Amino acid sequence: MAIKKLDEYFAPKQSKRFERHVFRLIKQEENEKFEKFVVRLRQQAAKCQFVDLDDQLLDQITDRCSSEELRKKILKNGDKMTLEDVIAEANALEIINRQLGDFIQKQNRNQDVNQVESSSKNKNQRRKRECFRCGGWNHLAYDEKCPARGKKCTKCERIGHFKLQCKTNLLKRKRTEDTKQTLNKDTKKFKRPRKDTDNIDEQKKSNSDKKT
Repeated sequence: MAIKKLDEYFAPKQSKRFERHVFRLIKQEENEKFEKFVVRLRQQAAKCQFVDLDDQLLDQITDRCSSEELRKKILKNGDKMTLEDVIAEANALEIINRQLGDFIQKQNRNQDVNQVESSSKNKNQRRKRECFRCGGWNHLAYDEKCPARGKKCTKCERIGHFKLQCKTNLLKRKRTEDTKQTLNKDTKKFKRPRKDTDNIDEQKKSNSDKKT
């Protein structure tokens, strides 16, 4: 009993003014769930010696909640909303906003996929329809309205296509590669094996020695 009285005497006195000041500073943090915000308010309010606890909590929620929608709802209904009503409304708004966020995120992903598919489709269509004479894509190569029809290529000087669509270098390179491959095959085909060559040389040397 004596120890308890000593503890009460030497313990720092609780100042309800200070505790109420701390209470007024509490606000809902970004991305903080409403229920957690209310718990923090209740914990601090217990030190404030409030007589009208629910009213104090309602005032602080109205002033310091992060949801503008909830604040408008409280102000619109005035004194009709109880603390329980406000908590229920806040939880409902959180669920709706979370679902709406998921819906928008999914919609954005679908739009991105559609844009990629559309871009790829357009490129493929253009590639399929591209005229190999002029590079245009709104007509076929043998169409009479092709601007390259009857025109001379300034690169190969042949008639019927533009310089940008000229395939002369590609064809020339292909012919060169084909020629090289053919020559290599012929060389391998007619090249005499080294062993046979050595035997011929030895035979020639033997015949020469006999003559001598």
